Amino acid sequence: YENPCQPFLPLTSGNCWNNANVALVVTGNSDLGVMKAAAAVSTGEILPAEGGDYAIIADVNPQIPAVDLKLDQTFADLGYEDRKISRVGYSALEYRFYLPPGLTLDNDAYLDLMFSHSKLLNYDLSGLIVQVNGKDVGSVRFSDDTADNHRLRMQIPSLAVFPGFNRLRINSQLIPQNYCIDPRLASTWVRIWPESTLHLPTIQRFVVSPFEFDLDLYPAPFALDPLLSSTALVVPANDPAAWNIASQVAFNLGDRTDPALSNLVAYFADSVPGDVLTSRDVLMIGVPSSLPLLAEVNSLLPAPVDLTNNTLTKNVLQVDYRLPAGTSAGYLELATSPWNNEKIVITALGSNTAGVEMAGAALINGSGLGGNFALVVNEQVAAADTRIANDVIPAIAVEEEAPEAVPQFEYTEADVPEKARPAWVLPVMGGVIALMLLIVIIAASSNLRRRRR
Repeated sequence: YENPCQPFLPLTSGNCWNNANVALVVTGNSDLGVMKAAAAVSTGEILPAEGGDYAIIADVNPQIPAVDLKLDQTFADLGYEDRKISRVGYSALEYRFYLPPGLTLDNDAYLDLMFSHSKLLNYDLSGLIVQVNGKDVGSVRFSDDTADNHRLRMQIPSLAVFPGFNRLRINSQLIPQNYCIDPRLASTWVRIWPESTLHLPTIQRFVVSPFEFDLDLYPAPFALDPLLSSTALVVPANDPAAWNIASQVAFNLGDRTDPALSNLVAYFADSVPGDVLTSRDVLMIGVPSSLPLLAEVNSLLPAPVDLTNNTLTKNVLQVDYRLPAGTSAGYLELATSPWNNEKIVITALGSNTAGVEMAGAALINGSGLGGNFALVVNEQVAAADTRIANDVIPAIAVEEEAPEAVPQFEYTEADVPEKARPAWVLPVMGGVIALMLLIVIIAASSNLRRRRR
């Protein structure tokens, strides 16, 4: 302690550096003890000892909670009551549902959405769009027919849902018929009823392919395990700035997956156990030159990195941007793990610490991400998918058949069929010739009379 104050003080008395704040110390008598204390904090519920200012953790049991997965789950079953949107313009509601590990949806999954809305809306501009994990699965434009307790069925593709917690988002656009309507009338509204039902038939899922994931699906695949037991966070050994960025990413990952008890592990890049690399997906954060482990995966990245000067050695974007020397840039990359081809590695790298911060912020925000690579400069994101470009379809050799011999014939005039002549041709031609002769005769007669005069 920097100040000679008691090791444990009541929370009401502040901390040793500022009486207006408190200090929470998560520690132990060994590395394993620290991990136990950290896991206990991740539950959000701590049982303090007598006095209320400390707790001693004997052990933790990171077991996947038992979940009763019903075939049909209403929004009420998921803990949501009826919800109303009344804001003019764009608004959104989010629902979360859970799919146990080892399962995936059958092709017959769907959402029966029950909703009501005002009849004072501009139907040409108002409606709903439903997304599952960021993928559009259905939409509806409002009308008088959909206003009163309407039920709309939307199919849910199996590839849109992953084991773990999934996000169902209802985006609404509410535009009134007349903006001059008294706002106290509350003419713009839509209500989502709790009787809305998710029909979730499941089948066994054996292998998860890395090709199923894009950067815009983050936090998948890390969120596939409800306790984050399949995730390892790798950071540089002597880079507190990178630790700070990694802690923000880890906090966001935990906030989005909401594990009952976190089993996430973190290691320095020069001391990751082999069994961790083979059994977990890896999230690597830092400047490339400070990550020794990156050398083992660098050649598999969509855009390999120069491990000396922290720049990209290959352009994979449609436009090759030449950044001035010293420019801060972040690199988000997704690749198959070199230690287990059923696992993936996501790297949040940068040309310097500021670039790593940009990559971490882009991963947390998710805006503009897609494919397996993203270049981040300030708040601008340029994404690409090299897996599509590298998916070359081999040419198929087709054995061409020799052209069939065409028999040669000698033709005579008698062999050439006479083309039939339409019956109207001769009368028309005769009439035209007679008319021309008549005109010539009249012109000649007129000329002769003028000469005689």
